[in-house]
Amino acid sequence: SPLKLPRFLTYTKNKGVSRALQYQNVLKGVDFGPDILPLVGTDSLTNLGVSDGDAIRLKSLAADWWKSPEARRRSEPVKRPIEPDSDEEAPPAKRYRFEKRWPDDQGARTLFGSGTKEIDDGAEPNNFTWFYHCEIRNMMVELPSHLEPILDGEDPADFDADY
Repeated sequence: SPLKLPRFLTYTKNKGVSRALQYQNVLKGVDFGPDILPLVGTDSLTNLGVSDGDAIRLKSLAADWWKSPEARRRSEPVKRPIEPDSDEEAPPAKRYRFEKRWPDDQGARTLFGSGTKEIDDGAEPNNFTWFYHCEIRNMMVELPSHLEPILDGEDPADFDADY
């Protein structure tokens, strides 16, 4: 379904969600695709920076989209040269800015990562809160409590020391 997200967002833009394409990185970062959007709480989407109205529209259009020809259309295969040109560089991977904040202004730490993942059900509660930089709002926003960042080469558990 991640391959279908850009097509779904283009579909929703054509159906009136004017900022749909701006949500692609945010939705991809938390693995929300058109297959599960109807199951995602509206609050989870608004916490990611999606406006209330757009959250409702995206959720309702997801079911319609799956029945549309756009959803059933196969992706064009990406044609790549057999021998990649050594002068060409691959585009950099998308990086997200996260901030780990401790309660009562005990401190904070900024870290970077590639996205988020679900927290294990048996994980112990944290004595801190994760935030991420929302490009749409241009501010730090609290991550939903069931998610944690995937940090660049680091395990979030390695940063439990208080400052």
